Amino acid sequence: GKQLLCQVCKKDAEELEREKDENKKKLGVVARHYDRVFYKLDGQGYLPHERTHIWIVDARSGKARQLTDHAVSDELGATWSPDGKWIAFVSNRSPQPDFDLDAWDLFVMPAAVRQNSPLREFRRIPTPPGGKSQPSFSPDGKWIAYYGDPIADEGYRNTNLYVVPADGSAQPHNLTEKYDLNVSPWTINDLGTPESMPPTWSGDGKTIYFPVTLHGNSILKSISLDSKNLQDVINQTGVVGSFSFDREQRRMAYFFGHLGDPCQVHILDVSNGKTRQLTQHNRDLLQKMDLGSIESIWIKGPAGNDGGKENRLQGWILKPPGFDPKKKYPSILEIHGGPQTQYGNYFMHEFYFLASQGFVVHFSNPRGGRGYGEQHTKAIWGDWGNADYADLMAWTDYMAAQPYIDPDRMGVTGGSYGGYMTVWIIGHTQR
Repeated sequence: GKQLLCQVCKKDAEELEREKDENKKKLGVVARHYDRVFYKLDGQGYLPHERTHIWIVDARSGKARQLTDHAVSDELGATWSPDGKWIAFVSNRSPQPDFDLDAWDLFVMPAAVRQNSPLREFRRIPTPPGGKSQPSFSPDGKWIAYYGDPIADEGYRNTNLYVVPADGSAQPHNLTEKYDLNVSPWTINDLGTPESMPPTWSGDGKTIYFPVTLHGNSILKSISLDSKNLQDVINQTGVVGSFSFDREQRRMAYFFGHLGDPCQVHILDVSNGKTRQLTQHNRDLLQKMDLGSIESIWIKGPAGNDGGKENRLQGWILKPPGFDPKKKYPSILEIHGGPQTQYGNYFMHEFYFLASQGFVVHFSNPRGGRGYGEQHTKAIWGDWGNADYADLMAWTDYMAAQPYIDPDRMGVTGGSYGGYMTVWIIGHTQR
């Protein structure tokens, strides 16, 4: 508890110069010089030239010490070993990371390492090519769990949970591969993405806790190190975000949101599985508001897809406040971004706003997204606008047949990939 481990991206030198020189500050940015392909990001704008590196901060004095430095590569997911002597992290050390997106490796280094130390002090743990994130040491320090992609260049694959010996003496073991689960809490919304917590070990080191997206929910599961015992820990209609055990692992505090409430703090009693809500944020506001009514349904999707299996499609229908089933309503089809994520049982301000204006808002999880198995995601790999379009049209056909829908006033919209599909749809149907 004497030191803090953190990741820092320092301010660029030219920005510091502008802060010191009033004339340069007034002049502002006159040119930008980039030698990397990935130079700009939605929500952040132009990216800094500095990379993200690992620092240690003395908790008492506040003095900081930089441990890593590299002109091209970032170090992410830094975490202590239980004895505080080692730090694990992931980094893409290829000469041009922007052109080798699967070259992420797992590293371990001594916490006492000096800045600009030679690479021999960084021990690379052998792992297959592919994305990796959020390493986590076992309580005895002998194992590292992490989230990773099973095969490089195949982005439709599920993110999986792996364990590997911390000394690199054996290849990683994929604990979740046989269960066809995507290890992530990401259920898309517009009020903040659920935080993905690192793999969390039980005190005896025999079990790991991790998030999963499934059928519009973000649930918390646990699995044994031999991968034979997979259990639901929190499986409710909604989204589990951050979670944290108490010291004895008898209780767990966690964030939980659902369609009627963005997020509250809950407590789980591990011994009996009972949960209770601790906070009541926004209660006064939400109790005053009529958000309308929302339901989840499943329909039969287009025939002859999903390897011959029935393509079942999950969707949601939000009816406006004061809904009258005898009236005809205009409607809006919403399409999520990604596409490798899911809509689900989570609060969406945009949807409720549109419903408050008198629209029936409806949305679904067509093929290409997450939460319904790897084949569901693979269906549009390299083939956008085919299986996903068929699913969205089948869902729209279902909605158009509802007695309360005006078929001549049906709108469509979406963000990111959902924007792509909006343009695709209006270019492929005269509806």
